Amino acid sequence: MSQISPLSEMERRQLALFVGAIEDLKNSRFVREATRKPISIRATRLTEGEDLQVTDHPDFDWEDFRSFLTMFRRVVLLVDDPIYLFKVRNIVARLQRENQIISQNLRTLKREVNERLDRNRTRVMVNISLDNGTSFEGNAWQIVDVLINGLIFHGDEKHAKEVEVLLKVDPWNYLIVVYVELIHPILCACIGLSTLIQDLKLI
Repeated sequence: MSQISPLSEMERRQLALFVGAIEDLKNSRFVREATRKPISIRATRLTEGEDLQVTDHPDFDWEDFRSFLTMFRRVVLLVDDPIYLFKVRNIVARLQRENQIISQNLRTLKREVNERLDRNRTRVMVNISLDNGTSFEGNAWQIVDVLINGLIFHGDEKHAKEVEVLLKVDPWNYLIVVYVELIHPILCACIGLSTLIQDLKLI
């Protein structure tokens, strides 16, 4: 069996930055508000599926969400970022490859997060129609794409009509899908990895 290379100082700093980022996400105002007040959804069975309507939801602040999404994007989407989730996961997996339980848990984390990151995976579709005839239909990842590339970080013209629709309705009418399908499960996985790093005293 090949020798396991030790943790470098650069990697140790990388793990510490990841742990700090996850603490920031966990304690962000957006997450605190989202978990402080339960989200209620009314579902009515229709001939073409289910009509989901958010009836009770947390307060929403665009700046809080922008701040959260900035860090979440670094951890989950930016593969070249030092705190990218799978970069950090691979460091821990290398160090713990002889520990079968931890190795299995890390494989499970990778599989489950990858399932969430599959942009073609569709469990719930959001359909919003305005009185002026414009509409938006998309899954959680398509909503994130519009928010990131059409509104929050970029101003891509191809998303202009979709942004117009999303800005006309209460954000929780579509963010509930993003939160349940992506944010909550992926953040839980990140918190688990952060806890493991600290339990193993790698930082």
